[in-house]
Amino acid sequence: MSLKNRHAMNAFLITSPKGVSEWKSTFVETQEEMNRLEKVGVVSNVTVQQFVNGVLAKSFTYNWNGVQWEK
Repeated sequence: MSLKNRHAMNAFLITSPKGVSEWKSTFVETQEEMNRLEKVGVVSNVTVQQFVNGVLAKSFTYNWNGVQWEK
């Protein structure tokens, strides 16, 4: 996603011990990436950031608590 497009829409970014994801434009894409990380064993220190119009709106860090990612 280009910088111009990122500022025009909502986007999600996932940071984990494996690195930083590509920009995700939908919550479904974000959830799919979280599921992929869980399948490879990355279940702690995973931060999801939501940007609205290019500005950080929300940030949440998941840590293993025995609950599935789908929340």
